[in-house]
Amino acid sequence: MYGSEVAIDQAFADLVNQEHALPGSCIEKNVRPGEDKFKGLYPDVDWPIQLEYAQKLGIGNREYELVKI
Repeated sequence: MYGSEVAIDQAFADLVNQEHALPGSCIEKNVRPGEDKFKGLYPDVDWPIQLEYAQKLGIGNREYELVKI
């Protein structure tokens, strides 16, 4: 399904960031739910810019709806 890749990546990042970091993991900053775990690991990387750029290229969009099953 072409076009959904960006939304899948956004959903993945959102789900990761909604959780508390696992004890004993490499994440020492941004460990609480709602904090950016990726920034906690790589503070100098602006990862959302990749998803923004993919959306601008027309690869897909960042909007999604999670349906619980």
